[in-house]
Amino acid sequence: MNGTYTSVSFTSMFDACKPLQYTEEQQAIIQTVKADVVEHFTEQPKRLKHIEGVALCARCMAQVYGADPFICEVAGYLHDWDKYLSEEELIAQAQRYNIDMGVELQKVVPLLHGKISACKLKDVYPELPSEVFDAIDTHTTGCTQPSAESAIVYIADLIEPSRPSYNSIERIRSLVGTVGLDELYLEAFKSTLLYLIQANKYVWPQALVIYNELIK
Repeated sequence: MNGTYTSVSFTSMFDACKPLQYTEEQQAIIQTVKADVVEHFTEQPKRLKHIEGVALCARCMAQVYGADPFICEVAGYLHDWDKYLSEEELIAQAQRYNIDMGVELQKVVPLLHGKISACKLKDVYPELPSEVFDAIDTHTTGCTQPSAESAIVYIADLIEPSRPSYNSIERIRSLVGTVGLDELYLEAFKSTLLYLIQANKYVWPQALVIYNELIK
């Protein structure tokens, strides 16, 4: 991942972001994706607010860390596409797409929507680059060698402005623009792991493998 960044705080980042010069094709894609997402979540205003926050946060973070803002913004809009599915539907969809988590799917239901959405949306938006789907796929699980765009979407999902200001989230927000993206991603991943452990929730075994690789 890119080791350089623009020195800026989380709160000022949104004002500091420069206007983007997307191509006409990219602008058309974003308009279509935004309209689709608004329609898809029309009955879930809180989820839609979160999604819009992730897209904005990811786009601005991309400018801070020299990543591709188009990939980050589109992935931000689409990352929770199947979040609304029931547990039974998530498991059925995961089986349909042959998603193998290495454990019983019932144990990792909260992680499934990212991978399901990535599989499904490849057919819906074949014009999008593969990096968009990689970011969607790993935003719930993390990975050992994320691209800058995947790392940013993972982090933006955790810290976007509408998230409640818990101490752990405020800490990650405080690191934006003050540390490199590798360190920021590791701290965000650790924060998620610690939350699961402190809440006595099941930890996906592969998450520990990812953590051990990240700290090398």
